[in-house]
Amino acid sequence: MDRKYFLGYNGCPKEDLYVQRRNDCWHINAGVNSIGHTPGYGVCCDIADDSLEARDLSSFLLKTKPIQEFIIQNKFVGTDRCTNIFIDIWNYIQNQ
Repeated sequence: MDRKYFLGYNGCPKEDLYVQRRNDCWHINAGVNSIGHTPGYGVCCDIADDSLEARDLSSFLLKTKPIQEFIIQNKFVGTDRCTNIFIDIWNYIQNQ
């Protein structure tokens, strides 16, 4: 499956936040191996299909908190906007 990008505004390259389907889970990647950054920059996590995070929005937001904090601190995205982005990601995952 192709990557679905969730940034690409306010000067942030769209490659800096994406979701991709991998081996029965959703891989969420923020900044890792993105253009212009060295390996190790950024954070990522996997949401397994059978996990609580895949079924419950609050658990999803808690699990992805390190990614949200990375985006807020390094991409200069406000907290409310970041929360909305991750709700968009949740909805995307639920509708696939």
